[in-house]
Amino acid sequence: RMNAFERKKAEEEAKKRREEAETAAVLKEYEEEFDPDDGMSANIADYGAASNSTVPPRGGFSSGAPGRRHFTGNMRNSGPGSLGPVPPMRNSGPGSLGPMPSMRNSGPGSLGPPPSSMRNSGPGSLGGPPSLSKKRTRDDSSSDPDTGSNNRRSRIAPEFREAEKEEEQEEEEERRAAPKPTVRVSNLPPKTLVPTVKSLFTKRFNVLDVHSDPPTGPSTGERKSAAMIVVLEGGTPQGEVDTFTATLNNRYMNRGYYLKANRHFASSSLTQGPRDTAQLFGRQLVKSVTSQFAPHTFNRQSDRYEVQVKIPSDLKKIKLINKTVEKVIKYGAAFEALLMTQHYAINDEKWAFLWDARSSEGVYYRFRIWSIVSGYSARQLAAGRGGRRSEPQPVEVFNYQNTFWQPPRDSLKFEWATSLDDFVSDPDYDSSSDDDSENEGRPRKFNRGGAPAPDMLSEQKHLNPYDKAQLIWLLTGLPTTTGQLAKAHIAAVMVFTVSHAERGIDEIVRILINNVEKPYAMTSANQRRQQRIFDEFGPEDYEMDTDEAKFKRESKARREKEELQMSKLIGLFCISDILSASATASIPGTWKIRGLFEKALLERKVFTKLARLDRDLDMGKIKADKWKRSVNGILSQWASWGTFSKDNHRKMVEAFANPILTAEEKEAEAKRAKE
Repeated sequence: RMNAFERKKAEEEAKKRREEAETAAVLKEYEEEFDPDDGMSANIADYGAASNSTVPPRGGFSSGAPGRRHFTGNMRNSGPGSLGPVPPMRNSGPGSLGPMPSMRNSGPGSLGPPPSSMRNSGPGSLGGPPSLSKKRTRDDSSSDPDTGSNNRRSRIAPEFREAEKEEEQEEEEERRAAPKPTVRVSNLPPKTLVPTVKSLFTKRFNVLDVHSDPPTGPSTGERKSAAMIVVLEGGTPQGEVDTFTATLNNRYMNRGYYLKANRHFASSSLTQGPRDTAQLFGRQLVKSVTSQFAPHTFNRQSDRYEVQVKIPSDLKKIKLINKTVEKVIKYGAAFEALLMTQHYAINDEKWAFLWDARSSEGVYYRFRIWSIVSGYSARQLAAGRGGRRSEPQPVEVFNYQNTFWQPPRDSLKFEWATSLDDFVSDPDYDSSSDDDSENEGRPRKFNRGGAPAPDMLSEQKHLNPYDKAQLIWLLTGLPTTTGQLAKAHIAAVMVFTVSHAERGIDEIVRILINNVEKPYAMTSANQRRQQRIFDEFGPEDYEMDTDEAKFKRESKARREKEELQMSKLIGLFCISDILSASATASIPGTWKIRGLFEKALLERKVFTKLARLDRDLDMGKIKADKWKRSVNGILSQWASWGTFSKDNHRKMVEAFANPILTAEEKEAEAKRAKE
């Protein structure tokens, strides 16, 4: 018994033999139309040319045995035994033996000039072809079912068509028999429709079928989900399928479901496990606890589970969760139920924590509600040495299958502070915070050159309110003129940035860019500047209409413009000094500083805005040139350091060199160009 490979090979060989036999039969029938005396020397081109010539009937005027056909041209040079070339005989009838006018090249043994209609006679012919009526009779006889060549051709055409149909059918069968790639899409919302899943693939592939894939084992999870099998067209490259499947993984669908896609094999359905093996709240088995009861010979062994509570690293996510917790505590569970019916909460990924209780954000959200309602505080001070914090003990949030929740070691610092005065009275405040007491007592973690541990990646990556207030205070204290600027001012900002790069560099970069666009030193937070303005300009100077009051107001406005210009330049000095220090600093997180500044400067179009500063502040020619030289000097220094990529640095230079003009400025430029 042949296997599938041998059977397919035998079918291909039989198909090849059948095609060769059909080709030989057609060729043989095609060769019969030629005269055997010609030795099959005529080619297809000759046959095509002869199809337009006049063919003499069989058994016509000939000497000796009649030939079947001759395919010739206009016979200007007759061969041996010919009766000569055809003269231009105009009024002679077919078969006429009368003398021919202007007969020049008659051959030997000729019985007379051929008629004018005889142009394509064969060798030894005694006359020309028959008249049109006889030719029509010949054409009719050639179409005879038994002898006509046209009928033979008509018999050949159906055979070709049948062979083509058979080939098409075989190709279609081979295409259908070809292996079809299949993809299993799981972790779908239970009510997901087939067109929804099909639409994910139709943009790239031809989808033949989509059907549900019910689980073969019991569900161990608490959340139901659906799975489907997507069958693609046969012959689809598997590499493209794998690449596209990788892009679908972890795509957010709705209601907290993240799509999972992988290749599916027919054999995998036999060994398919449970639909969902995740535990409630993402709990993990810690150990088995043995309990003894009287009599001592009876022991009961139970499993203990723990749920790890981790604070989200995204500050926006923390704010959203805290706001939701406040509303839920204020209005009750009905508010959460109402929120979960809203369209934006169903489809937006940032609200996934409402639906998915096993995600880290969902666990933190539920723990926050419980901790506030129950009055639990994870802040525990050790009674031992140094006053260092100890690890909080696991707590039983819900009485469910011996499950305990492990609170985070570091809670949110200064969570309840609403003003600067609250920092001093907050329990998290430490007078030695300048020495980074936040890391005091925390053991150093080493990954020995490998990937960081999951607990290292989940640590807080944002500034606490006290750190943020400290950075803004440093930026507020910067002078508003370069004459008062000292190295200590820039160094303080640089040291703070580098030392906090590991856990809050994203916020630091954002604040420093804000300081360039709207300097903090020009706000009311700068108490020294506010006091100086109050001493120089009293309330009467704003109300009085005297010349002295007007002069003071004008000088104040002029001075504010100069201070704004210098404050922006000092902000660029701070960024430049941080970029220089980050190149050699060995503190974790500093490697991200250059990339974050490069992205922020381009996305927020900082140099595009700075390019218009001389026009917005109505600077004179000298001040405007001085301003441009200062900024271009900073850009040139960044280029010599190789701070950014060449393309991005070129974009910054071009943005500053080509300011965006308003409509009025364009009209003024056009008038100036005409003049």
